[in-house]
Amino acid sequence: MMKKRKKKIKQDNCLWPKTILLLIGASLCGFFALTSYEMWLWQPAATVVIVHRPAKAAAKEATAPIIVDRLPKNVPILMYHYIRDYNNPADKTGSNLSVSPANLEKQLETIIAAGYQTITFADIFANRTLPEKPIILTFDDGYRDGYDAAFPLLKKHQANAVFFTISNEINVNSRYLTDGQIKEMKEAGMEFGNHTLSHPNLTKLDNQRLAAEIKDSKKETTIFCYPGGQYDNRVIDQVKAAGYLAA
Repeated sequence: MMKKRKKKIKQDNCLWPKTILLLIGASLCGFFALTSYEMWLWQPAATVVIVHRPAKAAAKEATAPIIVDRLPKNVPILMYHYIRDYNNPADKTGSNLSVSPANLEKQLETIIAAGYQTITFADIFANRTLPEKPIILTFDDGYRDGYDAAFPLLKKHQANAVFFTISNEINVNSRYLTDGQIKEMKEAGMEFGNHTLSHPNLTKLDNQRLAAEIKDSKKETTIFCYPGGQYDNRVIDQVKAAGYLAA
């Protein structure tokens, strides 16, 4: 961990430093390089600023690779879950994972005022010229409030973001997105990635179910997010084998 951090933006439940290469948060989704793509390299983590600690399984059982060498600049990643007004003492986890719409808008305004421009992973994979101060915004799990609350604010501020969805919840659970909403968001410049079929602890699954959770939910995406930040070398190997470019 760095002893001195640069100026941080206040959020309901997380802080971010400007030079972060990966964010491992409460859902916990780390973005790592996969060897199947030319721009990315595997390398053991050296000096990495982590906003929230990874799950113990991740820290102990797998060597975390980071994006190195080929990126023209460091790209901060901000991770969100619920975008809602919610403060329930009986649901500490839900409260901690919630950012109010008003707070999200203030954060977007602060990010933009600081000169940052949002990008997606597709911009990186396509080797596009990045803005001077790029940043990636991610929203985990594919909750309905991503469409109802976050999406309008992103459009208002001409920003895009990356949404990681749980495939089995789409069109089934009213708390989550529908295919129609996802289509509309994609057409507006939002990017979507895979967060497995059912959000299990991947390190606890047998090989058959592990492969299904990773591969069967892949669809048309090249990015993956580990549920709960729980992964080990076996999980990483399955993600690589499924053809993802980053996870």
